[in-house]
Amino acid sequence: MNYLRKKLQGLRMCADFKGYLREVTGAPPLTLTDCMGLDLVSLSVTGSAMQDGTPSASAPVTVQGVGERTGNLFSLDGRTELHSTSASPPTTPKEFNNNIIVGLARNGYWDSSRIVSYSFDGDNFTLQSSAGYGLGFDFDVIEGETYTIKFDSSAAPGSGISFYDADGIFKSWSSAPNNSAVVTIPSGAVKLVVSFASNTPVTISNLQVVKGSYTISNIPAYALCKYKVPIALSDGDSTQTVNIYTDKPLYAVGGTGDIITVDFDAKTAVRTNKTAEIKAYNNEPISGEYISSTGSLTEGAQVIYALSEPVTADISDLQNWDEVPSLWRGTVTVSVETAVQPSSVTAKYYATQKED
Repeated sequence: MNYLRKKLQGLRMCADFKGYLREVTGAPPLTLTDCMGLDLVSLSVTGSAMQDGTPSASAPVTVQGVGERTGNLFSLDGRTELHSTSASPPTTPKEFNNNIIVGLARNGYWDSSRIVSYSFDGDNFTLQSSAGYGLGFDFDVIEGETYTIKFDSSAAPGSGISFYDADGIFKSWSSAPNNSAVVTIPSGAVKLVVSFASNTPVTISNLQVVKGSYTISNIPAYALCKYKVPIALSDGDSTQTVNIYTDKPLYAVGGTGDIITVDFDAKTAVRTNKTAEIKAYNNEPISGEYISSTGSLTEGAQVIYALSEPVTADISDLQNWDEVPSLWRGTVTVSVETAVQPSSVTAKYYATQKED
């Protein structure tokens, strides 16, 4: 009887055996050997910084970090203002590219002189205009795909969702009743423009332009994240991609980078900020190392600087926990599909044998 009991206990232990926990760290791509074929346990990604050219005050170069834009397509970051000196026909320039279009009407007419006033506070803005002209924001979209638009406002603005083809020709527009809309991009359209107008001052906040069709009151948090870090896993024959979501890129200064650690078992994600960003420098005191879009602490420059102490933030609620990376049995390659590559990645997984 004791022999049978011990035999059954041994079989249960074999059935519950997950393998040997192994950790691999290095610059991506990583190679995970002897995988048990179970889910990845955890993954940590450390940021880096890149500038495409030599920065100067006369020719600023944006500091880029690890992370691709996703989810909520709207941000005022990097947008430049475009003005029209007189009313124009219902066509727009092909040069619309991540702009704030001052004086745009929802039917494509454009006259910046119709704007009374406007100002910005983060990604929120206040405007007053006349005769239906207002502020427009353009987005690259895909023909036939569905997009959800939602915003909050201090009063009911005139709003419109316009569509343009590759030549910048106005095609059609749709309204956004009750500050929301779900639209399908019409045939031939490659650009969507959301515009707002109001004869009295109105503040627009929480503008969300999200690819996909969602219940307006229940757009998931990960769909609204501004950045993602796509992680690709491959066994040589098949590839799967999962995304880590965050609110800003992962930067690094002087060899010290921001870190995101995701525990897929516990379903937790923590961001450790070791840098901070100033979007437009205005003589803020900086005593440590920094990277600047102008190469120095110039007024108006983008500045990434090292924090004296790290700051942690729980970003678990930003993740899509339906996306869990499963490893094949054998050897798996882990890559990071971002333009700016992380300085390092750490993966924990179960292996079939102990390391030598």
